[in-house]
Amino acid sequence: MLKALTLALFSFVIGCSDGRELTPISSFGSSGGPPDPVTCPYPKGEAFFPDVGGRLPLHTFVGFPEGYNESEIIDMESYHDCDGSRGIRALVVDSSAVWCEACGKSSEAFSKVQYDWLGKGIHVVTLLVQGADSQPADLTDVVEWKMKYGLTTATVVDPDMSYVGSSNSPGGMISLPVLLLVDPRTMVVVSRTEGFNGEIDPTIEELASNNSK
Repeated sequence: MLKALTLALFSFVIGCSDGRELTPISSFGSSGGPPDPVTCPYPKGEAFFPDVGGRLPLHTFVGFPEGYNESEIIDMESYHDCDGSRGIRALVVDSSAVWCEACGKSSEAFSKVQYDWLGKGIHVVTLLVQGADSQPADLTDVVEWKMKYGLTTATVVDPDMSYVGSSNSPGGMISLPVLLLVDPRTMVVVSRTEGFNGEIDPTIEELASNNSK
């Protein structure tokens, strides 16, 4: 059964698709993520919104970077690879919730391809927006989620639902997970899908292939 939450901040409904000082991370180094900081500035002057054709808004999150077992502050600008020198060819931003069955299925699918994808320059950032009780997710939820699905990809807390966006469906129902495919060259959202039908979008590898040329 779909869980739904009406959010005053966004004025839409969200449901699951089944019917120590923290130091900003500037380099993911040898742990499997982007090797070096980006040298060019984040693109400016165009629309910033989490929908197709929009520039991915800049946000920072607390969570676990790729290959890390300790929490850090993760800046989405770390995934901007304007000239391809960092080897980031495609970025998937996955907004999920612990209570959402389809979200678990998408994370399970990502876990099966995460090592192959890393070799192809495809990076996934999972943003947990809610816990099992539909309350804002916390770091405990993130740890349990990573362990449950064996994720080595970046997984963070996002109680503000930064990249969920809005739905075009009648009634404004948004089905989780919300998956954004982002071109790291421009940080423009290439595609946006709601829910998970059990199959990974082939467009992800197509974008990575195109950016490898």
